[in-house]
Amino acid sequence: MAARVKGLNRKARTWVVIAVIMLLAIPVYLAVKFAASGLVGHSEPVPFKSGDELVILRDGSTLHVASGSTGKHIADWLERDVEREKTFSVSNANFQGNSTTLTDQGWTHLAQIAQFLKAHHRVEAMVLFSPHHGDRSTLALEQVRADRIRDEVLRQGVDREQIVVAAETFNAAHEASHDDGLALVLTNRA
Repeated sequence: MAARVKGLNRKARTWVVIAVIMLLAIPVYLAVKFAASGLVGHSEPVPFKSGDELVILRDGSTLHVASGSTGKHIADWLERDVEREKTFSVSNANFQGNSTTLTDQGWTHLAQIAQFLKAHHRVEAMVLFSPHHGDRSTLALEQVRADRIRDEVLRQGVDREQIVVAAETFNAAHEASHDDGLALVLTNRA
């Protein structure tokens, strides 16, 4: 006589269905959450300090810049609205040690660069890379960092024609031991 196998009762089937749905839904939820956080980027509010300024850009947008910062120097240069070129140093403090991971300060500076370029369509940026303090072993890292700056600025909506990356060239007498490894050259075609 064959033994009859009895199926799961209604309550057990309900719990099995719920468990299967949860097993499928949780990874999907986590993947969507991770993808969405990557699109937003780094967006924590930056507190104002004494001497900081709120700069009004050409397109009407506003930008918080710290007193004495590279962002403040760029804002002052753009406010003069002259046709010329200006080089700004990009500190390696914008990146975590020996990596292309941006620090909080790096994200702030990157967002400022993107906002400046979006507001000033006639300004072009060139991210120059060279060996940090003349150490040739850092050249590849500096190039990847320069590419990272360009790529992140493009992700923030800057026109592709406005930003490029290039290796910095020097004359033979150049003393490279003081070079930061990265520089941002802005050209205003006012």
